[in-house]
Amino acid sequence: MEGCHFEIVYSTVVNEPIVDGSYRNYMKKAEEMPDVAVYAANESKNNAAVTAAIHCAINAIDSLAVFYFGKRHSGRHEDAIDIVKGAVSEK
Repeated sequence: MEGCHFEIVYSTVVNEPIVDGSYRNYMKKAEEMPDVAVYAANESKNNAAVTAAIHCAINAIDSLAVFYFGKRHSGRHEDAIDIVKGAVSEK
């Protein structure tokens, strides 16, 4: 791709306010994704399986963040866990 220039710009952590109760929507997406991942893996669609698994985690984190804080992460996915750290603790 000679002559093309690509630049990846990551935003800083930004928390988007979310309508109350929408955490259920994120959790529903998270709960559906493992089935999709297994189906895709069984069909040797490995990229789709990995993508579904990743989206499962992203939606689960969004659900926790919205439930506990009324906000979701809108920056780098790698930083999203910082939003929910401390929301739940091991007992």
